[in-house]
Amino acid sequence: MRAESVPLRTYPLEEGESLQTWVHVARTDVTPSCGLLANFRSLIERPRIDAGMDFRIASRFVFGGNEYGSSVLNAVSTESGELLYASATLASVPTFVEEFGHLVPGLQVAVEGKSLCTDVSGRKSLRASFSVGSDTCSVDAQTSRCCSLWGRNYEIEVMYAFASLETNQVEIAFALRAEGLYPFGQQRS
Repeated sequence: MRAESVPLRTYPLEEGESLQTWVHVARTDVTPSCGLLANFRSLIERPRIDAGMDFRIASRFVFGGNEYGSSVLNAVSTESGELLYASATLASVPTFVEEFGHLVPGLQVAVEGKSLCTDVSGRKSLRASFSVGSDTCSVDAQTSRCCSLWGRNYEIEVMYAFASLETNQVEIAFALRAEGLYPFGQQRS
C-alpha cells in the first residue's frame, strides 16, 4: 500500500471516544492500482503517516474464538516487514501464536498467574508478558510502557488481560506502537 493523501485533521468518533485518522491509500500489489481508505484509531494521537509512504496493512478476525465473542488483530508494517503498529482485541492468550502469529512474526504473548485484582464480574486482572527472542517486556493491565521488541523500541499498552474465574479463559487486548509512529505533540486539542 502507498499513502496517497492524509487528511490534515483527525476526526473524533463520538464525544469521549477514540479518534480516527483516515488515510487514502493505493494498493500497489495490483495493476492498475486501486484506492481504498485505511483507518487508524487512537485515544489521543494522530499517526505519523505521510503521502508517499509505503506500508502493509493486515488483519485477521477469528469468529467466536472465545467466550466473549470474536477476536481481531490489526497490523501495519513497512514494506520490508518491520512492524509499526498492531492492536489486538479479545485475543485468546493460549492460541495467540496459532491465530495471529503470521501477522506479528515471533511475538509470544503470555500472562503471569498472580491476579492483580478481581473485578465485579469475577474476572482476574493479570500482568501480560510480550517477548520476541530474548527481548521480553511485562506490562500490567490498564497500563503502558516502552520496551524493546524485534530490536526496536515500542510503546506497549495493555487495555486488559483477564481470566474468567469460571472457565479460566484468558483474554487480552493490547496495542504495540513503534517509537515515532505517534509523535509527541500531535495529541487531540
